[in-house]
Amino acid sequence: MLGGIMSKRMITALVLLLVVLPLSARIITYNDNWGRQGYNLISSTRNGVEIIFSVDLWRLVKTEIDGKTMFTVTVPGSFLPNRIGAPDLPSLGRFIAIPQGARARVTILDKRIEVIKDVEVAPAPPLPLDSDPSEPKAPKDPA
Repeated sequence: MLGGIMSKRMITALVLLLVVLPLSARIITYNDNWGRQGYNLISSTRNGVEIIFSVDLWRLVKTEIDGKTMFTVTVPGSFLPNRIGAPDLPSLGRFIAIPQGARARVTILDKRIEVIKDVEVAPAPPLPLDSDPSEPKAPKDPA
């Protein structure tokens, strides 16, 4: 009996999530990427590596903070928030092994930029503790 009630609640929660989430998020997609979503290793030689970073989908998610409508930006594969209070923008990173004694140099060969206007990005919240049931507050960084 309890299993049937839990199953119905889970199905109801999933349906609500599937209906409500698209209403509160704007999904932005790109079809002319240079590679798959994320980091793509193009070449690796004794002298260096060439990496392409592409974004084919991201979300602008509406949220309310202290009665004010703001937005967070999400990218698949990125789940850690920014520094507390800084704009809640996603970050992704990877390690590249550099031989001992070698010098690292980064050169950006090409880039694409898109400016989205009239969107106030929400401040990044602190990471919640498992033992803290309260909703984390994110003070806005004045910088």
